[in-house]
Amino acid sequence: MWMTSWTSSLTNSYVSSSKKLKLKPALVSLNTRRSSLGLSEIMSQGATAKGKKPRLQPTSLMDGTVEYVGRANEKQEMLELLKSNNSDGVCVLSIVGMGGMGKTTLAQLVYNDTSIKECFDHKAWVCVSDDFDAVNITKTILKSIDAGSHDDNDFNLLQVKLKEKLSGKRFLLVLDDIWNESYTDWTILRAPFGAGTKIIVTTRLEKVSSNVDSVKAFKLDKLSHHDCLSIFAQHALKARNFDGHLRFKELGENIVRRCNGLPLAAKAIGSLLRTVKDHSEWEKVYESEIWDLPEDPCGLIPALRLSYHYLPPHLKRCFAYCSIFPKDYEFEEEQIILLWRAEGFLQAKAKCQAKGLGNQYFQDLVSRSFFQISSKDKSCFMMHDLMNDLAQLVAGEICCKLEEDKQPKFSHRSRYSSYVFNGRCHSVKKFEAFYGMTFLRTFLPLIPPQIHMAFGLTNVVLDDLLPRLRYLRVLSLCGYVIYDLPDFFENLKHLRYLNLSRTPICPELQSHVYLILCVLFIIWRLYY
Repeated sequence: MWMTSWTSSLTNSYVSSSKKLKLKPALVSLNTRRSSLGLSEIMSQGATAKGKKPRLQPTSLMDGTVEYVGRANEKQEMLELLKSNNSDGVCVLSIVGMGGMGKTTLAQLVYNDTSIKECFDHKAWVCVSDDFDAVNITKTILKSIDAGSHDDNDFNLLQVKLKEKLSGKRFLLVLDDIWNESYTDWTILRAPFGAGTKIIVTTRLEKVSSNVDSVKAFKLDKLSHHDCLSIFAQHALKARNFDGHLRFKELGENIVRRCNGLPLAAKAIGSLLRTVKDHSEWEKVYESEIWDLPEDPCGLIPALRLSYHYLPPHLKRCFAYCSIFPKDYEFEEEQIILLWRAEGFLQAKAKCQAKGLGNQYFQDLVSRSFFQISSKDKSCFMMHDLMNDLAQLVAGEICCKLEEDKQPKFSHRSRYSSYVFNGRCHSVKKFEAFYGMTFLRTFLPLIPPQIHMAFGLTNVVLDDLLPRLRYLRVLSLCGYVIYDLPDFFENLKHLRYLNLSRTPICPELQSHVYLILCVLFIIWRLYY
């Protein structure tokens, strides 16, 4: 299971002291069993850890000590649209992008622009976040345009008051960080607004942008290296650039490259280094993984974890599985869907339904910015480096990958694995890490596009390792020089995906293998 909840509480205040003493050993035993099973203790929904403050929501105010860079074109276009005369009704602009891409910052830049003040009679900023409470949102808007008391919880009266206050007025509203995908909820909320109202919506979900009938959706992409460097310098050095800090310049540029155009990352890591003047400490930050940085000071993990937190359970599982792919790895939609289906992530009754379900899952992750279209090949997709880190974080030991230049972190709990095919004959030592993972379900070599030849695979893998992995559902021997089908296939009764492409095995034999897999699948459905 990807998500395991373990909660225990004693809420009955009438339990006697003697009964509590009897319960204590049992609770200790349960806690020990929880630890031995590798289960994590999580807070129930709505609860907060003791002593931990709730996440502060962004406001309309901006940090006056920081010069904001980037998004100049988007800002100018939004200002022109907001200042244009539109008597046809409510004008909605949406800002869409993954967490940390600067959606709220762009909305702040527009909201606080001096030219905007002259164009509107009233302005209001509401941080919606995950709690789409139409009553509270309406109250907040009313308080922004009228300082009087608005404690009435009658939604109808609140909407009537709001409509009266805005009658004949020019009004700018920012609804920051909307997650609610209900079109009905949106139409109810916007009922009091009419001609003269302009609304800016920020969201991570393309469906939200579609539901609000945006005049234009501004989809934010990563910033340029120069802009990210400026953001980093302002937060790390209190300077616009590195001209006065040349000894940190090269290292700072390398750190910013790791941010890969994500302004939140540049700000977060820059803030972390704000009081650090030791060059060696900067080197440590550069050499470490982003997720090794302290959570509270950098603020990076909560920003990206929030996107994952609100995924439906089936998408969480599919996304976490993709942590087996290395950074910058390009994949096709069909490839991922086949892997998901083989692992049983697509719970459909028919084959055709499973394919359609897989397409839906994949596009849902694309729309939420977990996957993005490759800049090199428009038919392929990839994960942003920080999304890849997030996938590794949430997958934990369940997923693992063997990369040539990194020490493998394999565990007996690992179920899904990959390794990068580097174009050389693999030695026995390379596969030693797999011997402890007897319950492995995915064994997947990943071939870089620049490699076009087939290479040898040590017989130890075929004769010794793979026969041990009796629970495999996904097996790829793509790209290896294999002439005969190994005997152990008859024991892989769970196998659902077998890739023998780019091998010397003749097509007739590959067809025979496919027939065997079909028979095995029928047997599995009959007896399991």
